[in-house]
Amino acid sequence: MNKQQIFVLIESRNPFQVFMFIACIFSGLSGLFIPNRFSSSFQSTLPHSIQLIWYTGLIVGGVVAFYGTLRNIFIERIGITILTGIILGFTIVIISHASRFLNASFFLTIAFLIACIIRIIQITRYIKKGST
Repeated sequence: MNKQQIFVLIESRNPFQVFMFIACIFSGLSGLFIPNRFSSSFQSTLPHSIQLIWYTGLIVGGVVAFYGTLRNIFIERIGITILTGIILGFTIVIISHASRFLNASFFLTIAFLIACIIRIIQITRYIKKGST
């Protein structure tokens, strides 16, 4: 991997990626502390314990990934891995809970999951190339 490719990979921590981590944090905080009891969203139909896991996972993964973008690519990878796990779990809940909820939120969740997996692969390749 040449220097230009490494620079592009590191610089791929673009504002959109950072914004998504911040959005995960705020989404998790709003879900935990300002729940909408009258919402007709899929999340409102889930048991409270599942909602607690989902929103807490968004907060923890978002904070770790955001911190990693500022400090260390290893930490960023850990945060994205946490987000990937929580999103994968939530996707399984969506599929198993009710197929009638397979709508835009389902596909948005899948797209975010794929983006997280791709970024983990990119970071892992970068780390392996840097250590050799």
